[in-house]
Amino acid sequence: MSISPAELRALVSHGEDQHTEFKGAVPHPGVIAQNIGALANASGGRLILGVTEATGAEPAVRGVDAGRAQRAIMHALDMLTPMPSVDIETVAIDGQDVVVVDIKPSVIRPVLARGVAYVRQGEINAAATAKDLLSRIRPGEGTEEMRRMLEQFGQAIEQQGKLIEQLLADSGWRSKLVWTLVGGVVGALLGLIPTLLVG
Repeated sequence: MSISPAELRALVSHGEDQHTEFKGAVPHPGVIAQNIGALANASGGRLILGVTEATGAEPAVRGVDAGRAQRAIMHALDMLTPMPSVDIETVAIDGQDVVVVDIKPSVIRPVLARGVAYVRQGEINAAATAKDLLSRIRPGEGTEEMRRMLEQFGQAIEQQGKLIEQLLADSGWRSKLVWTLVGGVVGALLGLIPTLLVG
């Protein structure tokens, strides 16, 4: 990837968009996973840690602890299924370390972050709907039967995403148990998809 300080300054001055997300500090790995998943489910992009998000003003370089950021990113990647291709680089700008995660568009979609598919809608991430997931199928791909199957699968992922977000909000031990069981079922379903698509 290799981004120069001048290129990073240009990205910062351009601000957030469909392909660029700023975080002023190192967020929880779950938040990082959502951002990486959403960008991988789109056409890729960059997650930049150490740059404040613009709220009526221009973004500013704050810097982050690069080691802590990289550990959080690695933990976040473990939360993604399938794991997308990323490059991680630390760039010094104005005496501050900024960590840039370059996310490639995923070949196998959707990428799930803790069981939920996220998509990029402008500058924000949102839980994917079945329609969002179907829109990522290239024209002419698959048969009508496969499209129907993928539509049902997309609806299941959408419902699962809503359930998981609710369980995470509740966060009691029973919720965590159910979340673990749901994650196992999703993992099994995801394991079957390549077989169904190839076979």
